[in-house]
Amino acid sequence: EKRNLKFRTCPTDFNDGLKTYTKWLEEGAIACCTFAGSDFAAIMWIILSQKTQDRIKTIPLKVNYSNHEAFIRGAWVNPEYRGKGLHIYTWSKRDSFLKSRGITTLRTTVDMINKPGLSLASSVGTRIYGRGRLVKFLFWRFWKETIDNE
Repeated sequence: EKRNLKFRTCPTDFNDGLKTYTKWLEEGAIACCTFAGSDFAAIMWIILSQKTQDRIKTIPLKVNYSNHEAFIRGAWVNPEYRGKGLHIYTWSKRDSFLKSRGITTLRTTVDMINKPGLSLASSVGTRIYGRGRLVKFLFWRFWKETIDNE
């Protein structure tokens, strides 16, 4: 942002009302962004604490932050740059950053109807270790995780 590279106000699948990215940053999430020149090309989010996970009100996935785990969320690539390797590039830079911080395990969720997301995850060796179900009713939220047997 100091170099006039902007991502907070870019319309993406996750930036509701163009305010989500600013809120997530204020609550302690880390944005891993890739730019093509000055164009916002890709983003991935990192959550490194339960406090941040609770504050941004993301899916209540069980993450053991004290055991060098992190929660990753909100991967997005600008449609103009899809299929050009920017997701993998951003992924590798994110993982280098996390490795330097001692993070050894990443947790995330991918909707089972998100075929591109599932395909991309499997292409980089992601292992599905369980299933989760989130049910929302009025202001109540119910989350259930089922761990697959290995």
